[in-house]
Amino acid sequence: MSTPKLTAEQQYLDLKSKYPDCILFFRMGDFYEVFDNDAREMSKVLGLTLTSRDKGEKKRPMAGIPHHALNQYLGKIVNLGYKVAIAEQMEDAKFAKGIVKREVTKVVTAGTLIDEKNLQEQESNFILALNYSKYKNSIVWGLSYLELSTGEFKLIELETSQNYLAQNKLPSKIIDKISTLQPREILLPEKLKYFLTPIIQTRLTLIEEFQFDFDISYKNIIQHFKLANLVGFGIENYKIAIGAAGVILNYVKTSEKTELSHITKLVFDNFSENMNFDFATIRSLELIEPINLSNLNSDKPTTLLGVLDKTKTPMGKRLIRSWVLKPLTNLAQIQNRLDNVENFLKLDNDNKLVISNSLDNIYDIERICGRIGLQTISPKDFVALDGSISEILNLIQT
Repeated sequence: MSTPKLTAEQQYLDLKSKYPDCILFFRMGDFYEVFDNDAREMSKVLGLTLTSRDKGEKKRPMAGIPHHALNQYLGKIVNLGYKVAIAEQMEDAKFAKGIVKREVTKVVTAGTLIDEKNLQEQESNFILALNYSKYKNSIVWGLSYLELSTGEFKLIELETSQNYLAQNKLPSKIIDKISTLQPREILLPEKLKYFLTPIIQTRLTLIEEFQFDFDISYKNIIQHFKLANLVGFGIENYKIAIGAAGVILNYVKTSEKTELSHITKLVFDNFSENMNFDFATIRSLELIEPINLSNLNSDKPTTLLGVLDKTKTPMGKRLIRSWVLKPLTNLAQIQNRLDNVENFLKLDNDNKLVISNSLDNIYDIERICGRIGLQTISPKDFVALDGSISEILNLIQT
């Protein structure tokens, strides 16, 4: 008895069953199609025309977008809290025997956006993971965060009393850290869901608690970095934070389906080196955004960042934003930063102008290198990287 031929509809339903929590964009020729409830939802959200496939009882809603417009829509979709799975055609339809083979090649969420059109060049796009574990009479909180587009990867731990659990409350240092980082997505176990819901206005993604296991995460991390252990990173003993870091690494690798070679180190963050602000302080001091949003388009700077930011490169814009949100508390580091500023100001005006003009021609090297690791680099990126390296060499010789 012959096996029934696979149809595109069966292929779609099979992929959809594997990604039930995602809007599935299904490549069909020059379009990405969505069906059934996904089509109804995207019709409302994106203003797409709702049509149907087949007629009568087999009639099913569908909508579509041109394949070249995918990135144009992705940012809007995930920023509204949706998770998107992208199914590509894995072979040329001309040479396919039967139905064209299709696979989900990427899952996109707010925390895993990497396309430059959907990212603000002056802002980091962090994904964060958080967990805790009881230890004797205390609680150890483990937090890790990753900027996928640049490869910045850090972790941090905090030990507190157990009183926070009884109150379903996060320690202020953890809240302030999250406020400062402003992550686009937070990964956490079910037990922490109600700790964050009242205070954090960002996408929360629930992860099964066993995935935060230290042994599993440790193994995944050393495999990624091709190391025997984490002693060289100085993070060996931060077990709860390593669990959180492993969750991020696994989540992003599963979403991107690549090796993430641009993530080359995992760094220990330190609560004592920087001041971290809560949401209210960031807002009331107008550090990065004016209280009166009508001033956003003002010709004059209306925030501290607006006054200070004279940077020329995307990397510089993200760095100074980070400095404003996380001021140094270490006197030696503060003095070193001031010395660097002073040394620059001592230069004559001609040299300052040469440096300024060179920096103005440097593209976003961090994110271009990130796209190399994510295997999404374009010819335009190579041209930009070549030009940027030339400008850096000129700067070195200045």
